[in-house]
Amino acid sequence: MFLARIEISDPLGKPTGTMTNAVGYSCIAILFVLTLGILALMAAVGMGCRPFAAEITNLGSCSAAISAACHALGTDSEGIVGQKVRWGDVEIVPKLGVRHLALSSQ
Repeated sequence: MFLARIEISDPLGKPTGTMTNAVGYSCIAILFVLTLGILALMAAVGMGCRPFAAEITNLGSCSAAISAACHALGTDSEGIVGQKVRWGDVEIVPKLGVRHLALSSQ
């Protein structure tokens, strides 16, 4: 869409001093944008239907699980710098008897 300023002239080509504003549009551009929008929506739905490539636990909006996912396993988290890491179930917490989710290079 674009703004067009139209100057009206008489049949001989002399300007009459009358001007009007209008909004114009391009049908080809509108069709192109609609096509791209539909393709983008289809791609998003298609990617959302694909399963995860790895077996990963879905944590949703649980803040405790998100916090555990952001911290590496062990006291020396600097040792995993530059290595490939994976997030998942790494150990049983001894005092609580529950599984622990964290980043690990092992």
